[in-house]
Amino acid sequence: MGSTSVLELASKNVIDIQVTVSYLQAPVRQQMEEAGFIFHTGIARDRNLLSSPVQQ
Repeated sequence: MGSTSVLELASKNVIDIQVTVSYLQAPVRQQMEEAGFIFHTGIARDRNLLSSPVQQ
């Protein structure tokens, strides 16, 4: 949940997104990094915050 979901609470001017793909071609990644995107490796899976908790 972000600040934009709380009434009368100011929001920041940045949108955080998470995109998970199994493979990203080098030219695409380079363009995205040049645009300011930050990449994190080693993430094994996503978690949908609207779904039930992940079973361990």
